[in-house]
Amino acid sequence: MKSKWGTCQQTTKEDTQPIYRAYRIVLPPGVEFDFYTYGTRDGAAARARELNAKEKATEAATARGAEK
Repeated sequence: MKSKWGTCQQTTKEDTQPIYRAYRIVLPPGVEFDFYTYGTRDGAAARARELNAKEKATEAATARGAEK
């Protein structure tokens, strides 16, 4: 089971700007991070929406294939 993609903020050092990434929770307990990093939460949120849309399309295609 996997959750939907969301965004998180990561800091690398005290004096640097944070980076934002898309992530999701996967079972068994763990976290999956997207490869790309962004300087703004909006950039990471756009990527999370894109990843969620891709998964939804894949699930729909799988469901159509199962109906045949």
